[in-house]
Amino acid sequence: MKRAVVTAVESVAADIASMEGRGATTVADALAAQAKTSDAETADSVRIEMHAAAGELYDTRPTAVSLANAPRFVFQGMDGTTVEELRRSAVDAAEIEMCDEAEVIDDETRADVRKIAVENPAFDVTPPQHLDAIVAERGQCPPEGIVTLLCELFGEATVRPWEGPA
Repeated sequence: MKRAVVTAVESVAADIASMEGRGATTVADALAAQAKTSDAETADSVRIEMHAAAGELYDTRPTAVSLANAPRFVFQGMDGTTVEELRRSAVDAAEIEMCDEAEVIDDETRADVRKIAVENPAFDVTPPQHLDAIVAERGQCPPEGIVTLLCELFGEATVRPWEGPA
């Protein structure tokens, strides 16, 4: 039985394979699209489709060090016993927290430029040479310790929660 993977997942997987696409947000968005647009009728079918989508994304470049982080994060947040609960929790887990645009553009500038899209994610990518420490819910750690912290939070890199229904 072929597991249904939506077009958005196939497209992102192709972009990752060709090295034209990257980033946890892109992978998480593809998984959210899978959850939103799936035509699964049972909770088990949602899980099977989400596992297939995560597997397809991961298999495009299995040696990419952090490619598995977004699927792990989405699967950690995916919870429920009904189709709707699973879909909603997967989409919620994939969402990036956005901060108020006023933090990066003031009212005067906003009035001057008028039609401009401003996104202000709650995090960014900072080159490691500019970091002294990473502060997280579990405390402070040096940049080289982040791998240990991520493994603690999301499991070892060899664990693939999408390889079978939970």
